[in-house]
Amino acid sequence: SDSYFWARTVICEGPTCGYSIPLLKSLWLRQKNEKPVAYFLNKNIETREVDVEVRNLKSGDIVGLGTSKKGSATCPVCGYTTPVERIRNQLSAKQGGVLMLSLLL
Repeated sequence: SDSYFWARTVICEGPTCGYSIPLLKSLWLRQKNEKPVAYFLNKNIETREVDVEVRNLKSGDIVGLGTSKKGSATCPVCGYTTPVERIRNQLSAKQGGVLMLSLLL
């Protein structure tokens, strides 16, 4: 079954991208434990969104960086960083930009 969480989202403004990405400062859910858990971001070609998966980490798993830093947003699909001014404009136009995303468990 699916679980849900709330995240503000923006559209990547990279050339030819346009993916909807969640703004996450970190991909870690639980780091200081013998059972670490993190988000993993997966490109969804059909919806042009990023699917968020929660995984218990195994030895050798690498956790990526979050998508949001100092107000800008870096797309996990194309790597383009949308500047803070454009992020503010997008969120203002969407009254804050909150969208419910489905987690793949």
